[in-house]
Amino acid sequence: MKLRLLIRICLAGTVAGLLVLAVLAFDIWRGVSRSLDHLDRIGDLQVQVGQLVATVDYATLVRGTRLEFSALNQESKQLANALGVLDHGGADRAARHLEELATISALLVDRLESAAPDATIHDGADGLFIAQQLRIHLHGVQEALESVFIDSHNDVFAGMKHAITLFVVGSIGFAVLSVLAVGLLQRRVSRPVRAIEDGLRAYAAGNTAVRIDVKGRDELSDLAKTFNDMVVHRGEQDVALHESEERFRTLLNDIPSVAIQGYAFDGSVTYWNHASEVFYGYSRQEAIGGNLLDLIIPPGMRDEVCARLEALRERGEPIPNGELHLMRKGGDPVIVYSCHTVVRRARHAPELFRIDIDLSERVALEDRLRQAQRLEAVGLLTGGIAHDFNNLLQVIQGNTEMLVDRLADQPRLLALARLMEQAAQRGATLTARLLAFARRQTLSPRPTDVHALLQDMLELLRRTLGEHIAITIEPAPAQRPALIDPSQLENAILNLCINARDAMPNGGDITLAIKEVELDEEYASRNAEVRPGPYVMVSVSDSGIGMDSDTLARAFDPFYTTKLEGKGTGLGLSMVHGFIKQSDGHIRLYSEPGQGTIVRLYLPLADRSSTTVDGASTGQSREPVGNGQESVLVVEDDDLVREHVTEQLRSLNYQVVVATDGVEALALLAEGARCFDLLFTDVVMPGGVNGRQLASAARRICPEMPVLFTSGYAQAGLTSNGTLEPGVHLLSKPYRRVELAVAVRNAIDRADSGPEAAL
Repeated sequence: MKLRLLIRICLAGTVAGLLVLAVLAFDIWRGVSRSLDHLDRIGDLQVQVGQLVATVDYATLVRGTRLEFSALNQESKQLANALGVLDHGGADRAARHLEELATISALLVDRLESAAPDATIHDGADGLFIAQQLRIHLHGVQEALESVFIDSHNDVFAGMKHAITLFVVGSIGFAVLSVLAVGLLQRRVSRPVRAIEDGLRAYAAGNTAVRIDVKGRDELSDLAKTFNDMVVHRGEQDVALHESEERFRTLLNDIPSVAIQGYAFDGSVTYWNHASEVFYGYSRQEAIGGNLLDLIIPPGMRDEVCARLEALRERGEPIPNGELHLMRKGGDPVIVYSCHTVVRRARHAPELFRIDIDLSERVALEDRLRQAQRLEAVGLLTGGIAHDFNNLLQVIQGNTEMLVDRLADQPRLLALARLMEQAAQRGATLTARLLAFARRQTLSPRPTDVHALLQDMLELLRRTLGEHIAITIEPAPAQRPALIDPSQLENAILNLCINARDAMPNGGDITLAIKEVELDEEYASRNAEVRPGPYVMVSVSDSGIGMDSDTLARAFDPFYTTKLEGKGTGLGLSMVHGFIKQSDGHIRLYSEPGQGTIVRLYLPLADRSSTTVDGASTGQSREPVGNGQESVLVVEDDDLVREHVTEQLRSLNYQVVVATDGVEALALLAEGARCFDLLFTDVVMPGGVNGRQLASAARRICPEMPVLFTSGYAQAGLTSNGTLEPGVHLLSKPYRRVELAVAVRNAIDRADSGPEAAL
């Protein structure tokens, strides 16, 4: 049942009871008309007082707003005026009480008029006291009217004696009904209101699990249900908000490669995510509460950072985004791209957040790119000049060699010829080292027993390094062969040992060690161009003066040397580096001042089914010559080189036919249908037919004719990544007369012993 209907029923019952009492009183007053009129008037006043009681109960218990107290003021005044016409002391007392009620209600109307539109008497701290005062004066009105009523009854007692019993029964019945109505209102209004009040108080104290248990279908139960729904909805919102905050917090904390810090204008750190721990080396416990300026800002930048923070706080000038050089824990530098933002909150001080992205890897990649670009530039330059330069060196070196042979009886001229020979050899070595550094030299990798190669080099190393250097090869277990060019590996190890000797001017120890190692994925991720897998590691260590960090960082740069001017080209280590990289290997350098140097070469392994070689030289004991009947077709576009080679081959007792380019050579082969014992051709030639194309066409005319290539720079024509293709024989310029004799003899003999590999 709705409260409005219940209150209406209670009011109707009260009015009905009063009407019954009025009827009973009318029966008593019938005999005495003056007393009857007087008593009837009092009965009306009692009805008004009853209504006033209901108004006060509603205003003090249910909804005491300005409108209810305004009505109470008007009713009190009207009832006081009505009592004023009665000639009775009780009526005067009742009128005075009603005037007090009117005064209190008027004060409440003024008070609530200045408050919120829906404000009630319960919003004030003195609400209960005012309600008590209203009830006291109302009780006084009731007592005064009761005295008037009793006196009036005394006046008409004689005439009402026959109706007293009926009146008493009616009064008792009315009282019982009133008590029942009050009890019903207590159960349906006071208890639910108290339960709602307790629930609100508990919710305000932070108990989000509170629920109000109010049964029924009235307004208070609807209010309790609305409150419970509101608490449930608020709880769901709190859970969703907590989950959202947790996701956001997890995202900020776990996002990789992005360091986020929160800090106040004075630099004190308030937030520090996981990436910041990785970037800067400080744990969250170490960072939060510390000062950002002391943690990651280098001392030279702190004044500038403080000035920018002050400008942001005082004038709102934003901190510009950009690249910064900060520092990690321990002082190590780190390069980041930094962005800043300010978070302003109503009840908190503004907070700054910075987002840092580590640029160290990008800078390192840019450095490697620049190094690769320099390498490519040197390679292009070297490759561009190597062909022509080596052609010139070939003529100079060959003629010088002939002069040395012919000036044996003229010591002074012989010394000059030997100087020319040494100069030509140094030029050839310089070009070879440049090609090696640029990874453009021609390699002939084959399975190599590295330990046997070192053992074969030991005597050479001892003679080269001198008696003041002790060189040791550590014993090593059986190793799988490395896939490497053995002659270039010998050259690389010799260069490393010479560098080690120069770092020990007063003598020292050099140790060579071999070990099969595995470079894993983690190591490969930290070292560019390294492929994970097994390698043969060759270690060259010395007890020399070592290198500082700056020298170590530039050790592989071309033309960089710490030796005195004229004592080194600065290409030794760079040549070794280029050779190892071109061979798909890896090189690492370890050194500290006064602690010596360790160079580790990681050489790729050969297939398990491959046959190893021992690295021993296979040079001829004498200079091979022709039998006077063997013919060689020489194809060379350079006039000087062609004339020189022709003279050298004829001196070796070969019949020589020359051609200036590939077109002329093919014409000679086609016209005479003649097959030579050897086709000796340059690789790079004008005319549209290079050496490779000439060899393929010649093989179609003379399938059994062997081919020997020569070039000052053959990588573009005969190699794959600088490695000679299978079945290809190359004599690199500049070459000595004995090297030419051996290469020509071997090419002819291989053809005689079996079919040549296809090009």
